[in-house]
Amino acid sequence: MELRVLRYFLTVIEEQSITHAANKLHLTQPTLSRQIKELEDELGKQLFIRGNRQITLTDDGYLLKKRAEELVELADKTLKEMTMNDQNLSGEIVIGSGETICIEPIFKCIRELQKQYPHIQFHIISGTKDDLQDLLDQGLVDFSIIIDNVDKAKYHYHTLPSYDQFCILTRYDDSLALKDMIKEDDLKDLPLIVSKQALKDHYLPHYIQDSQIVSTYNLSFNASLMVKQKMGYALVLKHLNYHPELTTIPLQNSEKLKWHIIWKRQAILKPVQKIFIDYLMKYIN
Repeated sequence: MELRVLRYFLTVIEEQSITHAANKLHLTQPTLSRQIKELEDELGKQLFIRGNRQITLTDDGYLLKKRAEELVELADKTLKEMTMNDQNLSGEIVIGSGETICIEPIFKCIRELQKQYPHIQFHIISGTKDDLQDLLDQGLVDFSIIIDNVDKAKYHYHTLPSYDQFCILTRYDDSLALKDMIKEDDLKDLPLIVSKQALKDHYLPHYIQDSQIVSTYNLSFNASLMVKQKMGYALVLKHLNYHPELTTIPLQNSEKLKWHIIWKRQAILKPVQKIFIDYLMKYIN
């Protein structure tokens, strides 16, 4: 399975047509059709359902699309790293991060680093802890910023200076908004919206019952929209409130959670990555 053919495959998906994809790739239609057919034969799977006007991906086609995008992105990233101008320290750094105000020192570091090295470009990808570790393991990000425990056998890490805690996100016109602190009894039998990652990692207070959970979320912005629509009360990390009609109330005895920036132990850091870590030490120590 050649990278060139995977690029052809992705172009067909993008154009929704063999004919349009062939024109874009400067290939003849029979040549491109043959390449796609050979790819299907090699995998032993049908990738497309061919209609009169457009093509539709099969389930196997959707799986290959995801993998092909990852492989092509990794290949392009590797090429940029290998052709990087070391003297000017130009290049890209890709950082995966959860949603938290604790990452502000990272952005202060980036701001100062780019003043000295303006050709370094940063890309920030948001996601859950599991997603970010997967991206790091696959080489699709250079660093990930994750909450709580670190697998020290797999990753190098530095701990960020501040910590996070869970709060209850509610509407200003709700009776809970009058409280300075949310206690166990305050949440009894209330409908709750919780982070899917927090649920998986058992971060939730022990007194929250499964029957109270009406929805889960990955991004807290979506949770805030659900709270606005009176679906329930969201359990979110402090400071993650994006809506003027909502407020966060501290949760009594909430566990203090630390954030860490991690990278693979076996990874050989490129010059731009090394200078980033060196700069970062000024902001997190």
